[in-house]
Amino acid sequence: MPPVGRFVVGFLVTAGIAAATTDCFAGTIGFRTDAVVTSGPGIDAKVTLTHTGDETADNVNMSAQLLDRKMDGTAVASMRPGQNQVWNFHLFDEIPKGVYAIVLRTRYSDTNGYPFEVISTADATVGVQPAPRIHGSLDVPRLSAGGEATAKLTARKPPERSGSFEVRLVAPAGLEVRPERLPLTFDASGKATADFRVRNLKLLAGTTVSIYGLITGTNAGLSQSDTIRGSVRIATPVPRVTFPMFYQAAAAVFLLLALLEGVAWASARRSPKE
Repeated sequence: MPPVGRFVVGFLVTAGIAAATTDCFAGTIGFRTDAVVTSGPGIDAKVTLTHTGDETADNVNMSAQLLDRKMDGTAVASMRPGQNQVWNFHLFDEIPKGVYAIVLRTRYSDTNGYPFEVISTADATVGVQPAPRIHGSLDVPRLSAGGEATAKLTARKPPERSGSFEVRLVAPAGLEVRPERLPLTFDASGKATADFRVRNLKLLAGTTVSIYGLITGTNAGLSQSDTIRGSVRIATPVPRVTFPMFYQAAAAVFLLLALLEGVAWASARRSPKE
């Protein structure tokens, strides 16, 4: 069965604790990720992974990345449907005030040994009241095996936000993104766009994965990161008919007809005359 992905994300932020829930499915393997982030002055994340699918997942592991710090959890040999696993990440003892995005990566293999990775994000708010968020869309055309396309991010900034901005495109393993980061300049209406090239390195046809645009702005010395989610669908490649292919096919049909004509003529000669 070809792998299929579906993702739903929700956030709840209260008093330095942020909770994020993500549902991820690939074929008959499914996971629910519940992340509880405690912040101020440092940042800790407790991530619970629950297997919600129908097939055993092997070599399951979780990693958490914030800024330039990445931590890998301890791998689990296998997870059966209904099982859960908890990872605790202590990312920073102390971090400047701001709003940050933690990138969570879940890696596992299916029963055929094929590796998968799905990503999600969780907010971490340290010592500030978050400013109004930047919203938008992230659109990627369907990709074939080995295919490449342009991902277009469109963002809208509320009037309260000012300063300089950049966007980082985060994708799971199997996709290559160029460039990884771009500056983001908003016009007078509060709109900005950015284009990235996305190439499929090894994802199978029928796979759908989430990617995230992390928009970080700095205003009055405070940093805030907002996320915009998109999805990438890996489609079955459609053969492209070229002129050489057309002439080769026509020649093959002509030779086949000639062969059939020759067989019919030889058969008629061997038939007894009335």
